[in-house]
Amino acid sequence: MGPDLNVNGDVGVAEVDGSPTDDAASQPAPDSQTPPTEGNSLLGKTHGAIKLLTAWLGTKMSEVFHSKMRQSCERKENLLIKIVRLKRWFMRLKDK
Repeated sequence: MGPDLNVNGDVGVAEVDGSPTDDAASQPAPDSQTPPTEGNSLLGKTHGAIKLLTAWLGTKMSEVFHSKMRQSCERKENLLIKIVRLKRWFMRLKDK
């Protein structure tokens, strides 16, 4: 038989028994779970960047939250210490 044109424009020789040409056989079969990257490279990069940014923001927000919680607990402890001191001082004044 004569030459066949592949999808990408390469010329290959078709086999008589109907088997694919050498060029087509050397190409991997398309994976149904992998989205095509042709024309979607910008979209794929944007999606990846959004995922990274979301993860980074989540980490930063978590760090800020824990930092603020630590500060709040320290303030609470300091206020409790001051309350106890004031109560002792008041009790001493009352006893005089």
